[in-house]
Amino acid sequence: MQAQTVFASDCNLGFKNVFQDNEPVCATGQAGGSLFGASGLVCVVPPGAAPNNGNDVTAGGCNSTGGFPGSFFDLMVWLPPLTPGNYDIVVVNNQGGSARDAIAVVSSGGAPPTVDVAAIKAAAGAQANAWQNTADWGANLSNNATAISIAWAAATGDWLSVAVNVAGTLAGIPTDYNGAVLQQGGQIIAALAGGQAAKYKTLENDPPDPQFMEFVAIDIGAVNTELAAQAHLYLGVPLSYPFSPRISDPLDQVSIALANSMAEEQAMVFSLTRTLEKFQGAEAADDDLFTFLQAQELTKYADLLADRLSATRQLAMDYKTELADKGLASLVYDGADIAALNTRLINSGLTPEEEQSLRDSGFTDADILFLFDRINAFPPPTGTYSRGGGIDSIVAAIDTFLPAVQQLGSQAQEVVDHFAPSVTSGHPTANPGGPYVGNEGQTFNLDGSGSSDPTGQALSFDWDLDMDGQFDDAFGSLVSPVFTTPMVGKMGLRVTDTDGNQDIAYADLEVQELNGPPQITAFTPAELTPSASNLNPLGFSASATDPDADPLSFEWRLDNSVVSTDPSWLYTPGVGETGNAIVKLTVTDASTLSPDAIETRFVQILDEVLVPDVVGLPQADAESAITASRLEVGVISTAQDPVVPTGNIISQTPQGGSQAIAGDSVDLTLSLGPTLVPVPDVVGLSQADAEAAIVAAGLTVGIVSTENSSTVPAGEVISQNPSGGTALPGSPVDLVISDGPVLVEIPNVIGLSQADAQAAIVAAGLTVGAVTQQNSTTVPVGTVISQNPTSGLVPEGSQVDLVVSLGAAQIAVPDVVGLLQANAEATITNAGLTVGIVTFEYSNVVPQGLVISQTPSDGFAAPGSPVDLVVSSGVKGDLDGDGDVDLDDINLILQARNQPASGPDDPRDLDGDGVITVLDARLLMLTCTRARCAVN
Repeated sequence: MQAQTVFASDCNLGFKNVFQDNEPVCATGQAGGSLFGASGLVCVVPPGAAPNNGNDVTAGGCNSTGGFPGSFFDLMVWLPPLTPGNYDIVVVNNQGGSARDAIAVVSSGGAPPTVDVAAIKAAAGAQANAWQNTADWGANLSNNATAISIAWAAATGDWLSVAVNVAGTLAGIPTDYNGAVLQQGGQIIAALAGGQAAKYKTLENDPPDPQFMEFVAIDIGAVNTELAAQAHLYLGVPLSYPFSPRISDPLDQVSIALANSMAEEQAMVFSLTRTLEKFQGAEAADDDLFTFLQAQELTKYADLLADRLSATRQLAMDYKTELADKGLASLVYDGADIAALNTRLINSGLTPEEEQSLRDSGFTDADILFLFDRINAFPPPTGTYSRGGGIDSIVAAIDTFLPAVQQLGSQAQEVVDHFAPSVTSGHPTANPGGPYVGNEGQTFNLDGSGSSDPTGQALSFDWDLDMDGQFDDAFGSLVSPVFTTPMVGKMGLRVTDTDGNQDIAYADLEVQELNGPPQITAFTPAELTPSASNLNPLGFSASATDPDADPLSFEWRLDNSVVSTDPSWLYTPGVGETGNAIVKLTVTDASTLSPDAIETRFVQILDEVLVPDVVGLPQADAESAITASRLEVGVISTAQDPVVPTGNIISQTPQGGSQAIAGDSVDLTLSLGPTLVPVPDVVGLSQADAEAAIVAAGLTVGIVSTENSSTVPAGEVISQNPSGGTALPGSPVDLVISDGPVLVEIPNVIGLSQADAQAAIVAAGLTVGAVTQQNSTTVPVGTVISQNPTSGLVPEGSQVDLVVSLGAAQIAVPDVVGLLQANAEATITNAGLTVGIVTFEYSNVVPQGLVISQTPSDGFAAPGSPVDLVVSSGVKGDLDGDGDVDLDDINLILQARNQPASGPDDPRDLDGDGVITVLDARLLMLTCTRARCAVN
């Protein structure tokens, strides 16, 4: 039989393949198969050499595995000092079987190479701070207006400028299409910056990961998920990678390019972070193979991130140049000014003049509310800031971080180079080919056939073309996707061998634009959330151009239904219509390659009505007029009025002739005429005390009625009318006096069945209380034995408890089988039962006079119940009673032959013909129990 396995071990029950020259080398494995109990040998030889003492490099030659064939653990095979180099540990048995494991011996002059985790973490912290500063300030700034400019305008009373700036900046509502597009790039960058800072902060704080046998992919889908969580704070801003320019303005172009680079950088930082954690986990576990494999991954992501950092740096500088061209790069903002404005608005709100100025500028209630929500969502930053200075800080941070990333990649490569000679990796190597450059709408031929597996296993190929971290977009070594959107980015390939080992690699991808998209140059209304009603229709209009001069078509949709194909459209909601509607404009050119230009508005549909003028009307007429106008009667207050008659309306809010939303309330002030006196609250008083209080208040006692009450004692006031408030002097106050609870008679249900008793109780207006059961020898089962209370008058709904009969108690039936008849009958009567029918049967088993069986045989029965018995008559034909049938019994028949039987039960008349004959003797012989019967 062949040797099984051998592994290099660290002499402490752990596997190890790289040893320093001052460390002992042990072996663990299986030598099984040696005959006659002979032990195996373990040798340390040069790679590929035969296992024998001549090739063994240790001082004592090959080592025995011990006296038993089979497993061995931490067998010491080489003591220091060791000679650096590569070797094989070989186990061999006397049948010629062997197994090998490769080891490497390195100089103890220094530990194996690793990466400087502290350096990359420190650099990541500086990078996080720079991006966090951009996030803090970016939330308060946009590309065509600034929060500080709003503060300046407010300070000078120029609230029209405040309105324009807030609409274009803090509220996220563009004042024109180009302004909105230019704003979007800055808003996307601001939204990304917080995630960017978080990723670098995670890298700064990352711990080792014990799950180091897994590999990390680039996942930009996770970046999109984080952006989606911020969408409510960036209305109208497309927060989803890849971001696409919408107009030809250079600022828009470069800001979108920077946003895409930031999104990719975020994903790469996260992949690098997770891989560094897994590398540290493999190192901590002293796992050479996965230290090597994760170092390979670390090298890959460090190189990818270094390239991306360089791209982000250049795009940030280009972004600063475009900001400078628009005069936005060098403006210095003071967080204290923004804080003062925010504090004043939150604590005091807008003055009436400021609010009116905003409304005159086109602000709606929703706009103003969103302004305050936005202020609360983004606390003002501290210190001073300029856009150009912020970009300089980011560039400086990149300049510090980039060398650290490059150093990390170099150090990871040193780890790879160190472990490569000593580890055997069965993992494949992915090669996605590339870089790939082509045009939108055309086929890209992606070639992953350069991938390989060190053991020659077949590979499966999975492609991630949208960089969402899921390799589910194409399959096979050669794929031919078509990309319809221009982009510059990466795509990934994952290869898997038949053992499940995997590798991931990425290639550059550039999809060039062939046909530019149409551009919406103007759009009305500018508000993202306008309102419309039947009284106030909402007009929509748009202008658009196409960079390729393609003909354009317009399509307006209302809640996904096409309503117009003209550049303008008037939306008039129906009478009474409410809710929300989505109005979407799609501008399409003649090319299938370019994306459509889209504008969307979320319209609040208001059911507006005219408020009727009800001043001077009686209350009933006023309320009827209000409800007829589909409004609600709101708060009705009262006041004395020397002119308006009592019960008529003095004033209303809102005023007649104004517009309101259907269902809104109209508050009324009702005239009480002259001064009134308060009506005392007399509920709960005795009738006498109540009447005295009414008279003392200057009022009169009105109608006094009575009614039963289960809660108010007899003689006290249940209710009054009017119940409070004021009334004219001398006005009557009606009273309702309690007669106490209603009394009902208790029915006698003793002797009724439980069901009839309960029905009678409920029918009497009472309720069934506790129902208990007990035995009774006189009351039938299920019949009421007693009740409580038994009779009389009680308040309606009172409980009546019942005791219901279970009948007499049952008696256990005794077992009398096998007893003499007399003893059995005595036992039955002593148990309280009676002897029933007694019958007799012959039995060859049960002696004469003993009980063969009884009915019932066991269980319980009512007292006095009968127990039937079957008693043995002994063996049939045993005429002399000696217990068997023999010649003596036959002779008794022969002696009486030809004589008439004494009766139908005569045991000698076996054939029952009434005469004792020889035939009866012959029948008895058939039942003979002695051998001599047959002889005779």
